[in-house]
Amino acid sequence: MLKQRHFKYLTDYNNVYEMLIKNYEPNNASGNMLPAEFEYCFCHPYLDLKSMSRSGIWEYDDKIVACAHIEFKLGATYFEVADGYNYLREEMLDFSEKYLYGTKENGTRFLSVRVPQSQPKFKEFLENRNYKFVWECERYCLPLNKEFEVTLPEGFKIISVFDGVDHAKLQIAIQLGFNHKMEDIMGDHLANSLICATGPHFNAKINYVIVAPNGDYAAYGGLWYCTGGSEDFYYHLGFKKYNSYTWLYKEF
Repeated sequence: MLKQRHFKYLTDYNNVYEMLIKNYEPNNASGNMLPAEFEYCFCHPYLDLKSMSRSGIWEYDDKIVACAHIEFKLGATYFEVADGYNYLREEMLDFSEKYLYGTKENGTRFLSVRVPQSQPKFKEFLENRNYKFVWECERYCLPLNKEFEVTLPEGFKIISVFDGVDHAKLQIAIQLGFNHKMEDIMGDHLANSLICATGPHFNAKINYVIVAPNGDYAAYGGLWYCTGGSEDFYYHLGFKKYNSYTWLYKEF
């Protein structure tokens, strides 16, 4: 029997994670979040756990087959669906409009929905519900047959997070790497960095920091679920596009 309920983040996280693994398809044709991407949501300092509890779970015979959830805060929704249950997307949209909407200062409700390229019929359904195209998000991957040579300028060195780093300093370096201004980088930098490292599958040994001669953290790198930042940067390294998602938006 199919049942629907709200998300219990202390008990449902692992089951949704395992569902994403079992339903992965080459080039992520399922359109679900990658498992590491789902974990990223829960290990990000910007996550609003209270709002995450509004998310929805669909179970068949006590086995999770779908999940409608936010990433960090209300107003944008993601659908994770097991093979054979795509028909639930319309019901998941109704649920999201009821529980996962954001609210503007003037009281207007809004919702953005991520639609994978593998679901054109669902995109058409959204458009018939007066959702409008906002933007397309492309994803890139790096073929594993590419080798790299690491050559650092004199005086620079590479250390892994496993070897011990100043986590507050690391968080600031990451934020600056995304072109955030120093005066806009707010919050508890130590706590924010430590939260990011709490994921069950986080491996400190493959997360690295390049340290400048004066002790500054010049760069940070590791294995993540995909890419972020400049597309040209990743193309130069050999990354190739493997799929895309469309975001549609509605106010109501």
